[in-house]
Amino acid sequence: MTRVADVRNGIRALGALALAGLAVTGCDFFTESEASAPALITAPPSYLDRPTVQVERGRIQQDIRLEGRVAAELETALAFDVPGMLKVVHVRRGDEVRAGEVVAELDTGARADEIAAAQANLESVEQRLAAAESELFEQQAAAEEALLLAQSQVFARQRALDTLLAGPSAASLATAQAAVATAEAALAGRHAEVRRIEETLPAAIDAARADVEFHELRLMGAQDEFRRLQGQSPPASAEALAAAEQAVAAVTLALAGARYEISLLERPEGPPTLQVARASTAGAEASIASAEAELEALRAGADEATVEHARTLRQAAVLRRDAAQRALAAIENGEHGAAHEVATLREAAAAARSKLSELRAPTADHQLAAPFDGVVTYVPRVPGTQVRPGEAIVEMADASTLVVRASVPRGYQPQLAVGQAVDVVVGGLEGTVFRGRVAVLPHEIGAPGGGTVRVDEAKITADWTDADVEIGMRAVMTITLQVKDHVLKVPITAVRTVNLRQFVEALIDGRRRSLPVRTGIRSDSEIEIIDGVEEGAVIFESY
Repeated sequence: MTRVADVRNGIRALGALALAGLAVTGCDFFTESEASAPALITAPPSYLDRPTVQVERGRIQQDIRLEGRVAAELETALAFDVPGMLKVVHVRRGDEVRAGEVVAELDTGARADEIAAAQANLESVEQRLAAAESELFEQQAAAEEALLLAQSQVFARQRALDTLLAGPSAASLATAQAAVATAEAALAGRHAEVRRIEETLPAAIDAARADVEFHELRLMGAQDEFRRLQGQSPPASAEALAAAEQAVAAVTLALAGARYEISLLERPEGPPTLQVARASTAGAEASIASAEAELEALRAGADEATVEHARTLRQAAVLRRDAAQRALAAIENGEHGAAHEVATLREAAAAARSKLSELRAPTADHQLAAPFDGVVTYVPRVPGTQVRPGEAIVEMADASTLVVRASVPRGYQPQLAVGQAVDVVVGGLEGTVFRGRVAVLPHEIGAPGGGTVRVDEAKITADWTDADVEIGMRAVMTITLQVKDHVLKVPITAVRTVNLRQFVEALIDGRRRSLPVRTGIRSDSEIEIIDGVEEGAVIFESY
């Protein structure tokens, strides 16, 4: 029992000591608590030393600043449509070129020889066609002459028969005699025409030979000019080469015509004009025979035998007329041999032209020509390298109209609009502010393989009058989005954002208070306060 009592007494003593300690500690704690502010926290002296500003009203302007480069409004990259080995590039960076000027060429291999052979074949076919058409024309003219003669003979035979049946009269005899005289005079005229042609034929042949020599000299000159343009450096333009080639073709065709003309004059049977004159002589002789037959019939009287003979002569004339009509129709319908040959040669000429055109088309594909007047900005490829279709060989621009191209961050793009005013400052011309406008916004374009590609570039136009602005200059642009007057504003550094909430640190009765705010537009240094603080409030500028 004594041991248990001792333990209990010891526990009571320890408890009394603990209570005494708690009483002393509790008195110190409550003394400290009474000395502190229950609601506001007093800002330490170091915090109060930070700069403060007053919330004030005024003007605020929201701008976007972009950087870009001066570029040409019209610029392009030239590329071949076919693959091949790059033969030559005629230009360098900075060169000025004219529209149509050839700037680069691919190696065409043996195609030039094929084109020359096709050109020679076309010229040969065209010469043969010209000769065949001339011969066909002559045959048609002769057939028309024969038809006219046959028709006149039918008319004369019919009139002679009618005269026999009607009986002779003084008037009819006089008329018949006059017809004989007229036919004889016509025959004399035909003979005179034949003699004139025969007498002037040597001089005509000499003139034709001189014409051939003249065209041969012209052809040599045109060929020399064409070869000179092909071999000159820098190469001539495609238009000049085409004009020279056309000149060679024109002179070649004229020479072929002159040679054909002399071949007609030197024919054993004589030129076509002589043949026609001789045929006319034969017609005149037939007319005399017809007129004399009519006169004889009148004089002889209309016995049965004479009338029957006249009917036979009229029927023979009708048969000759019908044969002449069929011959002329055969020529006009293309059934005659000469007409068939002309049709065949025309088809051959068309095929030769098509072949030459096919061969020349790749030649055009193997040349790059400037699409407009401009300046070369970049030459990424060198001769001797293999190039693919669509691969840029020369890049060029029209320096007459300059713009600024600027990459626009995605966050700024919704704030831009076509027509917005822009202030542009160009590197090297910092003392001048150029006035401009937003012309093209960032946009999407179709991709070659389908879908779209985003172009984050804006185009700015500006008035560069009398300014030494050049392609490639750096440009800084300021675009004013919005301007507000008489709004509450504070420095941007005075607004803090935590968890998407904005607030400012205000100084109230010498103490720091965090006040939530709503903000509006901002400039580079200031931000609009929509609500949360009042004008004149003192806030800390930085934190």
